[in-house]
Amino acid sequence: MAERGSGTVVVLGVCGVLVVLLGAVSVLGGVVAGVHRARSAADLAALAAVAPMLTGAAPDCEASAGLAALNGARESSCVVLGDGSVLVVVQVSVQGEGLFAHVVPEVVSATARSGVSTDAR
Repeated sequence: MAERGSGTVVVLGVCGVLVVLLGAVSVLGGVVAGVHRARSAADLAALAAVAPMLTGAAPDCEASAGLAALNGARESSCVVLGDGSVLVVVQVSVQGEGLFAHVVPEVVSATARSGVSTDAR
């Protein structure tokens, strides 16, 4: 009879572990979503920066910053490289909540490069 009620303790322990694991997976999902959002914003911002080059104009880093902002990101740099391509770095804020908030990075960043090909194929 000394083992009576031990199943309840085991079930509560398993439920506690499951709650912690689900919380960790939820936080990880939020970080992964932030990374994807940053990558998409960086790609679109780099394309926006080089779009004027199609008509012979100079790259437009202001347009890339505006498009990054529309995608929920902040452009941290836009550099025109020697080969005429543009390198854009953006940052996206990631909000961590609950038990694992201290583990989540506050900001994730992504880099994208774009340019106009002069190769006539």
